[in-house]
Amino acid sequence: MPTSSDMVVENGTGRLDANSYVSIIEADTYHSLRGNTIWASATESDKVVALVRATDYVDARWKFTGEPVKSTQALTFPRKSEYLNKNGDDVSASVPVEIASATMEYALLVLGDGTALIELSPAAEDATQSRVIMQRDKVGSLETETRWDSGLSARVTVSYPAADRIIKSSGFLAYGGNGGTMR
Repeated sequence: MPTSSDMVVENGTGRLDANSYVSIIEADTYHSLRGNTIWASATESDKVVALVRATDYVDARWKFTGEPVKSTQALTFPRKSEYLNKNGDDVSASVPVEIASATMEYALLVLGDGTALIELSPAAEDATQSRVIMQRDKVGSLETETRWDSGLSARVTVSYPAADRIIKSSGFLAYGGNGGTMR
């Protein structure tokens, strides 16, 4: 079972061995302020796994502007290009607060309902070919019409609204980066 000593938090230097954007202490404070009791009652091991999985998810799902500071760094952040936060401060030599906040939101999702850890998947899922795309019922004369998809599978990426909104509003997404827009 992993412990907090297994976590290597990115400190803005482009660490080769980093596996999380935030520490358990940062996440504990963040979730405590928001009254997230599932996080508070989770074991240290589950919190470690949740933060590492959430970091992996951020890096796999989103495409950000700029390039990593080092070609050998383990995570997507920090970035070479100038990253200005909403106050106009350059945060390129760090993990921007928006990325850290979204990571903590995704980590909470990994904990699920507190009974088992969930794997967040950035891969789009294929819709089944037997998917109903339209159904109409008529009461008078009992008429029913059902239309099925054309066999062209749709690709759907699971949405996590609170965390996704933080990432999308950060202004750090590359245009077209998995549904992202640039600010």
